[in-house]
Amino acid sequence: MTLSHPLAADLDGALEGAEDDIRAIAGGRLFIAGGTGFVGTWLAELLVWAVERMALDLQVVALTRSADSWMRRHPRLASSGVITPVEGDARTFAFPVGAFEIVVLGASSTDHAWTTAHPEVVTDTITNGTKRGLEFADAAGASRTLLLSSGAVYGRQPPALESLGETYVGEPSTADAYGRAKRAAEALALTWSRPDHPAVVARIFSVYGPYQPIDTHFAIGNFIADALAGRPVTVRSDGSPVRSYLYGSDLAVALLACLARGAGATAYNVGSADPVRLADLAVHVASQASPPVGVRILGPPAAVADRYVPDVRRITAELRFAPRVELADGIRRTLAFAATGHRNP
Repeated sequence: MTLSHPLAADLDGALEGAEDDIRAIAGGRLFIAGGTGFVGTWLAELLVWAVERMALDLQVVALTRSADSWMRRHPRLASSGVITPVEGDARTFAFPVGAFEIVVLGASSTDHAWTTAHPEVVTDTITNGTKRGLEFADAAGASRTLLLSSGAVYGRQPPALESLGETYVGEPSTADAYGRAKRAAEALALTWSRPDHPAVVARIFSVYGPYQPIDTHFAIGNFIADALAGRPVTVRSDGSPVRSYLYGSDLAVALLACLARGAGATAYNVGSADPVRLADLAVHVASQASPPVGVRILGPPAAVADRYVPDVRRITAELRFAPRVELADGIRRTLAFAATGHRNP
């Protein structure tokens, strides 16, 4: 990679925050199941950047359903010599040969329409994929395992609760196959964790940035698509739902902190603590379009505003993680990246 990399500034900033953690896992092999989506791509980008900038010895094997497709979409990563894609299904993949010091498990779809339409596949992929991944971690002699989970494990956030902490006892609805499957996967990983091979859970909340699809259910992605098309940014609710957003490079830094230093059998919320109403988010995006566009609010007033915001005090106190990219700046960067034609991972 060179300075012409469209994410060079992002990756340099992330490397400042993750350098010690990357050095801690360098010198071995890392396996990532779910290494080709938004989360996995940001991890891969930062790891490759670190290897090239710091001359580290680190090899990454990424499980994907199609190695050819991955290489076409990510020629820079494919030609780096750091990442080797291997084809397979998370539930049944053949174990790569040799030892792996680190295993990251996160293979699942986050597309709401797809997961809602295929609950049985979602449940099978996440739970049996996690089981297969833990079996591989044992066989490969891994020293640490990170499970990529979701804030969906908490279920709907009560209106009176400002943020969701790791000790909150909630439960996804019976209709939420994704949240329930992630909850089951966590139980598998946390029960399997042991002192000589800790398993750490990262509960990821709302994230955004380059590589995120802009044509699925993610509101911020849809807003960016509107802005790029020069049309009004459209909010399909009344704009009252509250979210918080963590930029992709900060996400990668947080996950590496969990991986390198997270306590075994422990879950960490990974997200931003700064809440924003969707109506205000739409205004942020619309104002940074070139030229700026308007905002349309389509939904009728809601009786109670929906809220989805993590309490991040645990990862802040224990792992000293703090986001570096503020929302307005992250939106500007994401718009600039998408405008170049770089879109989905």
